[in-house]
Amino acid sequence: MKTRRVQLCWMPPSIGSLKFNVDGAVKGDGQVHDSNLAELLAIKTTLEVFVKIDWKGKTPLIIESDSLNVISSVMNANARP
Repeated sequence: MKTRRVQLCWMPPSIGSLKFNVDGAVKGDGQVHDSNLAELLAIKTTLEVFVKIDWKGKTPLIIESDSLNVISSVMNANARP
């Protein structure tokens, strides 16, 4: 069975917005050993910084992740472990 590859292209954020792309790759020698947890922590940190610098409500925020598990967890409370 042949696997079909889908080519994805990075798109810049719209003018006036901020875009963060998180990736939770882990080597196994750090404190976080789960790539999903690493991505969730990166998203949490992004949101904390965004609120702390008082951009909430003033600047659109875009967060991208390559983990379907992480995106599903963030977007759907019922999908959270």
